[in-house]
Amino acid sequence: MTFEELRKQLRTASEQQFWLGAAESEIAAAERDLDVKLPASYRQFLREFGWGGVSHLEIFGLGGDVPNYLNLVSVAHRERTEMRPPIPRYLVPIMNDGAGNHYCLDTRQFSGNECPVAFWNHELGDLQQPQRIAPTFTDWLAEQLKEVS
Repeated sequence: MTFEELRKQLRTASEQQFWLGAAESEIAAAERDLDVKLPASYRQFLREFGWGGVSHLEIFGLGGDVPNYLNLVSVAHRERTEMRPPIPRYLVPIMNDGAGNHYCLDTRQFSGNECPVAFWNHELGDLQQPQRIAPTFTDWLAEQLKEVS
């Protein structure tokens, strides 16, 4: 699925709530702060939507209006430093599953401008190999949307 197709689905979904997009400078600052490169599809999501979601799906993001509990940088720092087990630095959490686990961008596995989405299960400890869920952010979000429609 292309990001353009995903954009249309997001904009027409019932129970969708998205906000102001993030500026390129905010995205670049987040990359520097987290010491990661974000994939092109997630960067596009951030520019267009900033943060938000559909139904119970709440995607972490950036922007002047993002609440702290959905702020990508704040959540990543908390998960890396305050939570046990800590999320490795190469994982960037993008959504909580409601049970303390996270869907994350696996930034150590780039292919072109994209990286896969993996699942971090906090009950499996810090030596786990996060389970790969989808090849790209766009593919992952499209699957999530199928589950709520």
